[in-house]
Amino acid sequence: MGIKCIRCNTDNTASDRRSHAGRCKNCGHSFVFELTTINGRRITDKYFAGCLATISSQDTLYFTESQFFYFLQKRLGKVKNAKFNLIFPGVMLTLIGGITIPDAILRLCAVILGIVLILLGFNSTGGELDALSQEQFKDLMRCWQKVNPIPKMLPKVTAELKPVEINSEILAYSFDKAVICDNDAIAQMLIANNFHFENNCAILSINGYPQGIFGSVMQMLRRNPDLKVYALHDASPDGIKLPYLLQTSNDWFANDSATVYQLGMLPRQVIKNRKLPVQVSANYTLKAQQLPPEVRQSLSTTELKWLEEGKFLELESFSPRKIIQILNQGMARSQNTPADSLVEIDGDRYYVDQTFSFG
Repeated sequence: MGIKCIRCNTDNTASDRRSHAGRCKNCGHSFVFELTTINGRRITDKYFAGCLATISSQDTLYFTESQFFYFLQKRLGKVKNAKFNLIFPGVMLTLIGGITIPDAILRLCAVILGIVLILLGFNSTGGELDALSQEQFKDLMRCWQKVNPIPKMLPKVTAELKPVEINSEILAYSFDKAVICDNDAIAQMLIANNFHFENNCAILSINGYPQGIFGSVMQMLRRNPDLKVYALHDASPDGIKLPYLLQTSNDWFANDSATVYQLGMLPRQVIKNRKLPVQVSANYTLKAQQLPPEVRQSLSTTELKWLEEGKFLELESFSPRKIIQILNQGMARSQNTPADSLVEIDGDRYYVDQTFSFG
């Protein structure tokens, strides 16, 4: 079976690959995935390279490793678990084998085996399984990066030990807008893609990223009495609490006149879309129960129940392009539209909420 080289697009048969020690017969580039399969789905070098090109919008946008993991999971889809894989063959074996097999002993064996498969299927857990686990993803990445660089994938966020000196003339400047993220990786991704330059916008995380310039940027933000702040967050207890912290914490904008907008994922959006990769964590159950009363009052009973079940959705499950679109349209909508307006991206809807006054 032929496999195309990602460097020169030459088709290499199995014989070609064997005779060239796993390299392309034309350009000598090494193949990574011979005929790798993940839960029955074939992975080739061409397929993997295509996925990287798509997540990076044809190598124009930086992305995080987690964003690529979610992208591959979605691309590979779901696989049926043992319930379907056992019950269906068991039924077919019992019915067809029990009728068509002429030999009595073989017929009896077929019926017994079919019944065993049916019983095993009913005793297995139902539902679907992710087509790609974290362990499988790490193995794919390790193999790929031994041969091919991924220039648009960002490294893990690390703490900056030393503050960066900023020119006093720049410090005298301010920003019209600020995006505050609950995730350092999302802030890193936006900065890497120059969102701050293109939108005259500061980008920080609630954890103080980027540490080297965090204090200086906060000074600049507080200089603008008409500052608009956009809270970009996961659908999680910590994410839902982000706008509240920005408005009530003295470390942020409790004493300022900044307007805070919620431009992240809300439980009500996730509940309506079953295609989103919702996760569950026992730690999040406790965090949901400890949300401030003011935040709990802003959520419906259904949303609170969803959060208290430990469910959450990470913003990194969306591509860089979609997150940037959400921010761009949300910012534009907030200039002229009242609170609780909608932004629609590729058929999905996102809320732009001017947050309640928690003061």
